[in-house]
This record gives sequence, structure tokens and C-alpha cells, in this order.
Amino acid sequence: MSRSGGQQGGAQFRFGPTATPQVIKHLLIATAAVFVLQRVIGIGGGTTFIEEYGALQSTQFFRGMLWQPLTRLFLHSEFGHLAGNLFILWMFGSTIAQRWGYKRFLWLYMGSGVAGGLVQVALEGILHLTGWDLPFLVWGSRSLGASGAVYTVMAVFALTFPKRPINLLFIPFEFDAIWLIPMAVGLELGFPSPGVSHEAHLIGLLLGWVILRLFGDDGSRPLVRRDPKPKRPSHLRVVGDDGPIYH
Repeated sequence: MSRSGGQQGGAQFRFGPTATPQVIKHLLIATAAVFVLQRVIGIGGGTTFIEEYGALQSTQFFRGMLWQPLTRLFLHSEFGHLAGNLFILWMFGSTIAQRWGYKRFLWLYMGSGVAGGLVQVALEGILHLTGWDLPFLVWGSRSLGASGAVYTVMAVFALTFPKRPINLLFIPFEFDAIWLIPMAVGLELGFPSPGVSHEAHLIGLLLGWVILRLFGDDGSRPLVRRDPKPKRPSHLRVVGDDGPIYH
């Protein structure tokens, strides 16, 4: 929710972004459609083959199921999980998508989701090989959902518009957008919940900062900068008998 001054001097409240770009609509529809498919196939209860092969699981990933960091973005455990992720994507992603454009935002969302999954299974593999036993990054645990990519989008929003006022719904409390990041970290570390992939959320926040450093606040900065071509001389110098002549 944002607040702005009205033409007649009063404060006007607006819920959500001013517009919903096409890329956000397409991601919302695609993710919701996959969730409906999950529910239809899973009417009998239990884990369906969609979750079995589409969710991210380190043991399966290292056996060759390399598509799982991507497919897990479109799978969700229950409706509340889906609704929360899509709400954050719509709320903060719409503004970033308007700034980045369709293709760049799609790369931001999908790329950060895949990168976050790769980091997650890599860390799980390292901890497994070294014998560490942690309550998170558990070797072989199944992870599904778009939370990592959504948290990246939220971090990009907060770092791009750090002074943008955020108003909590139904609570008279306003804060700058930059506080979304420490608030999210505090909730993840201070109030861990079983069944929640807190590591995916934290990795997503970190990737948001990394992506902005690499690609700029609109995604247009090239990852590899080419050396500028040497400037051509503005004139030719010809030395003749009568002295230099410039062209």
C-alpha cells in the first residue's frame, strides 16, 4: 500500500502498484495453472510425480535431474504458500518489471530462481560431504516454491527504491522500503518454522544485491564490458615542403 497527496490536499491511499505489466500477469497465470494441475493430479493424496520429479532435491539433482532448480519455481505445497508468493511478486515485481522490461525481468526472476537452487544444492552437498548436521540445508530434503526468486525481486525493489514508503495493510505503520531486507532476515533467523526453506529466502535476498551490482538498477549493464574502440584521429597530418597541412 502506498500513500500520495491528493489534488484537494488530502492523503490518498492506493493498494498495490499502479499497473501490472504483462510479464507479471504471465508469471501469475502460469504459476497458478501449475498449482491447479498439482491439485487435480493429487486428489488422491500423497506426493504426485510432479512434486517427485519437479521439486528440488539434492540427491536427485546430483543424479542428473538438472531441471529441478527451474521447475520448483512453479510448484507450491498449498494455497497459502502460493498466494503469499504471488502477492509479493505482484506487489514489488510490477514496479521492477516496468523499469526492467519484459525480457530482462523474466531473466531476473527465472535466473535468480535457478541460481538460488544451484547455490542451495551446492551448499547441501558441501555440508553433506563434510559431515555437518544443520537444521537447514539438509541433504535430500525436498524444496518447492518460488520464494527464492520472489525474495530476490523484493530485495531488488528495496535496494532500487530504498526511500519508497511502505504501509502495512490494516496497521497504521509506515517505513522505508530498505527496511524490508533486515525485517525479512530477522523473521527468517528469529522465527524459524519447520517445513519452510529459510535458506532459499536468504539466498534470494543475497542474489538481489548481487544482481544489482552486476547488471545495474534497470538490468541494462552488460556483464562483460568491452574495451572501448580507440578513437580515430580527428585529422590527418601531412608534412610537406611548405610545413604541416591538416585535413
